[in-house]
Amino acid sequence: MNWVDIAIIFVIAVTSLYSFMWGFIRQLLLIVCFGVGLYVALTYNGWVYEQFTKAWVDSETIAKIVAGGLLFVGAFILASILTIPLFRLVRSRIFRFLDHLTGLFFGFALGVAIAGIAWIAAVLTWEPKVTHPNVSDSRLLPYVHVVSLSILSAAERAPFTQDDELQLRILDAWESMRNADPRPKQRSGVDLQAKGGLRSADDSDAIGTLISSTGNE
Repeated sequence: MNWVDIAIIFVIAVTSLYSFMWGFIRQLLLIVCFGVGLYVALTYNGWVYEQFTKAWVDSETIAKIVAGGLLFVGAFILASILTIPLFRLVRSRIFRFLDHLTGLFFGFALGVAIAGIAWIAAVLTWEPKVTHPNVSDSRLLPYVHVVSLSILSAAERAPFTQDDELQLRILDAWESMRNADPRPKQRSGVDLQAKGGLRSADDSDAIGTLISSTGNE
């Protein structure tokens, strides 16, 4: 066990304890409010920019960020206020213990997902090799790596990642993950992408599609 394992345990422990204390319902409502805020910000960002922030801020980039930020914060606060009665309704004494217990499992899953995303970010940023002691000596990293592959596989099939540029970036991510695979059986050079990665939305070969479309331009 090295510092990587300690960091993974710390993340999972913090999210598990936090979710246990706050309960599953509150965590779920928080995610819903976050999703509402993100949806409103992405959907109406352009309109608010054209109508308001474009005249307030000289920089177009900053003006769009301000517009999105205002929409997100406003929608998040409004959604939070509207969910208070629902939260009080389901938080009766009968369901309180079950709520906290479910929150514990939810926090554990959330911690594992955060660790998986963090590992993807670390691989893409520093490109660690399997021979590095922090990778090869870690006992928990192989399990986190499996979670990372699942997250990457889900991301490449998402409707909003089907354009060529994002698919090529995902392809690069698959290659980086293959080079940093900490699982002993996978260090012999198994092609992770060939075992299920980078498929298009209709389950066709995304690589061939990208090459074909690039050649036709």
